[in-house]
Amino acid sequence: MIKLFIADDNPIVLKALCKSIHWENYGITLISKASNGLDALQQIKDTQPDIIITDIKMPGLSGIELIEAIKAEKIDSNIIIISAYQDFKYAKKALSLGVKEYVVKPIDNIQLVRATLNIKEKIEKEKESKSINSNTEAALQILNQNNVINEILLNNKTINQNKLPYQFYSIFCVKKTEKESLFNFIQNLNLETRKQIVYTIYKTYPIAIVMSNNQNGVENIINKLEEKFEDKAVSTECKDLNDSLIYSANQAISIIERRILLKSFKLPLNENEIKKDHITAIEIRENLSTLSKNLANSSLENIEAIIKELINLLYNESLSNNTSVEESINLFMSFFLKDIGENITLKKENYHAFQNINKATSLNDKISEFILFVKTIISEKDRQRNYSRNVLFALKFIEDNINIPITLSDVAHYCRISPAYLSSLIKKETGTNFVDLINKKKINKSIELMQNTTMNMEEISRQCGFSDYAYFFQVFKKYMGKSPKAYANIKND
Repeated sequence: MIKLFIADDNPIVLKALCKSIHWENYGITLISKASNGLDALQQIKDTQPDIIITDIKMPGLSGIELIEAIKAEKIDSNIIIISAYQDFKYAKKALSLGVKEYVVKPIDNIQLVRATLNIKEKIEKEKESKSINSNTEAALQILNQNNVINEILLNNKTINQNKLPYQFYSIFCVKKTEKESLFNFIQNLNLETRKQIVYTIYKTYPIAIVMSNNQNGVENIINKLEEKFEDKAVSTECKDLNDSLIYSANQAISIIERRILLKSFKLPLNENEIKKDHITAIEIRENLSTLSKNLANSSLENIEAIIKELINLLYNESLSNNTSVEESINLFMSFFLKDIGENITLKKENYHAFQNINKATSLNDKISEFILFVKTIISEKDRQRNYSRNVLFALKFIEDNINIPITLSDVAHYCRISPAYLSSLIKKETGTNFVDLINKKKINKSIELMQNTTMNMEEISRQCGFSDYAYFFQVFKKYMGKSPKAYANIKND
């Protein structure tokens, strides 16, 4: 609303100006009125109106003197003069003082409203222009601060305080599931507060760097964030901007990850009881490498204890070195894939399962996928542990080429041994001959396709490497006791 003040020494005119025109209907609020120049000046100082309507002849101070006093006080109001005088000298003096409109008595309400609305439109355009300029300036400041902060986090640089207009900061970190909520909450804060916050993603975690020229300013914003996110977030203590930003960001992530570990795995740990000696990067690699070898060489019944030991190790390293748990898991997995690869032949689906670990959107999901992956691999290793390397190679070749016709010579060539020797190894180690081994795997594949696709039987037979449907029918009935269609109908009933 535009604020309006009216001054006139004639009580009838003053009442008419205030009552006969419904200023609210025009988006204008009449905030006060006065019947003499001195009273008007004091009220104008107190209320700072946008528009002043004043008579030119008043006791105490004339309209001209009132305008001069307003200018001397540097009050930025727009002024409309009303007067019974049409003398040019009054108009000239008023214009020289910056009066926007000059209305002659007797007052025509329509003319006065039109003059007031002309000024209102001008004021609103000026405010809009100032707002746009202010928003543009704020947006540029926010963009610049984001660039400075991200460069520091990305390149491990120290803060050049000349590039940031603040002295203190604190890191606020939320769980990954709160990424969108944190971003939206910051966007809905008022502009001045938003200018003090840099939102970014660091090591896959959403963080807000809250800045101010005093510690109370930082703490006030942090309190607002904590009130919104409660136990889904952590914040670091307020620090000078000369202190390490990366250390604080790592510390925040470390704290939130330890909370997830404690909650998910119910670790009987107390941060105050843990020895907080600094662990070097080399020591971390050595610890993870040792555990990886132990896990790769363990059996399924022994892996729970090793996984628990790993979780404890991740917790302790995160606590003492502010190391990201996710980074440590990724490092451990690189060791484990190498170590387990010496014991078993990994399949395509094993690598797909490994990709699921990296795709996990939360630490809890990442660890769950990791444990599932390890158990699957160790279980596979337990099944394969009595097979020779040549038989493992043969089984892998068959699994990878189940959709084409496979001969003993093809597999033997892949394994770089003679067909006769391979045939004897397969019979000795699997308990079945080569042809039965191939056919059973093809039939199992066909049953999987029946259950999970809409292919007809001829398409399924081709997908399982049978060039002739009649032969597929014969082999299927031999092993399953029923024709393919009869088997499929039973499964569908």
